[in-house]
Amino acid sequence: MKQVVWVLLLSSLIGSIIGFVYLKFLLSPLDSDNQTTQIFLVNKNQSFQSIADSLTKSNLIRSSLSLKLAAYQSNKGKNIQAGSFRLSPSMSPRQILDELAHGKLDIWVTIIEG
Repeated sequence: MKQVVWVLLLSSLIGSIIGFVYLKFLLSPLDSDNQTTQIFLVNKNQSFQSIADSLTKSNLIRSSLSLKLAAYQSNKGKNIQAGSFRLSPSMSPRQILDELAHGKLDIWVTIIEG
């Protein structure tokens, strides 16, 4: 009986360590050495899932799960704005999420008639 308890405790500990390491891996930058930037466009009314998928296809994040985790931790998933953003693979998913919430390149001008 004691052996079963020890095996379960050891398995839980190993599983927790592996989960923590994987989480750190997902939330780290895709390529820390690549400082090149690219313009990323978020369309009006674009869903969070499609934004995450586009970031993955553009090789800016590891997977859409990494952006979802960053959004869950920072509670900024609903603050993403439409527009153009300058992003880099050297940015972590949290930094990309901050940029998508605040750092758009577009300037909107309203011209009033008359």
